[in-house]
Amino acid sequence: MRVALLSDIHGNLLALEAALREIATQRVDQLACLGDTTLAGPQPSACAQRVRELGCPTVQGNCDVLALRLRAEGPTPELMGAYTRFGAWVAEIDLWSARALTDEDAAWLAALPLAITLPLDDAGATLLCVHGSPQSFNHRLAPDTPEEQLAERVGSVRATALASGHTHIPMLWRLGDLTIVNPGSIGLPMATDDSGAVYNPAEYAEYGILTWEAGALGWEPRRVALDASAVRAAALESGMPHADRWRGDWTVG
Repeated sequence: MRVALLSDIHGNLLALEAALREIATQRVDQLACLGDTTLAGPQPSACAQRVRELGCPTVQGNCDVLALRLRAEGPTPELMGAYTRFGAWVAEIDLWSARALTDEDAAWLAALPLAITLPLDDAGATLLCVHGSPQSFNHRLAPDTPEEQLAERVGSVRATALASGHTHIPMLWRLGDLTIVNPGSIGLPMATDDSGAVYNPAEYAEYGILTWEAGALGWEPRRVALDASAVRAAALESGMPHADRWRGDWTVG
């Protein structure tokens, strides 16, 4: 069994299509999406439509719900308070993204489940797919998460493996009998430069392939090269605000 895992597409259609082209060559049996399909990128509606066309199991992410709230409520003080970490420019991108969604996009996002269990074989091996943790799509399961907190957030999961997104950081972790994987981000992968600034490279997209064969679990983090100039041009052509900064430094507001 080979399962390709996508996560955190964030409205980046060029990155999504590049990943799908590579996945088509990888003899994959199943495709699954770990959420955050639309918000914060130049092609939010097109990405929602593309994932719907794939018909793959998809879970709801925190930004999926945020997109729905921004679309319905607008820039309320409560919602804008969530952008203190990043700054007003990120809020303006997200508002634009949310307003670009169609009614069909919104209905699809609202109906997504918080978790999906996929069978890996006929003997009971399973893969639990969530966006953050089994308890909340806002939980970070990251390489620097203390093991005690990781165990608390994972809880008593009865699965062979747990697939989690949200952090935009690829991960492979063993917690007791449970294997936790994170495929990174299709649309907004995270990197740190020599100065310690966090930025989103335009040069690649990330996904992962989980394998299960004869009782053995395998994990392949994958990175797909992108034409950075094409990614930036698509953002500029979309009319998205702050398109020139979108793939730059996200450390300060």
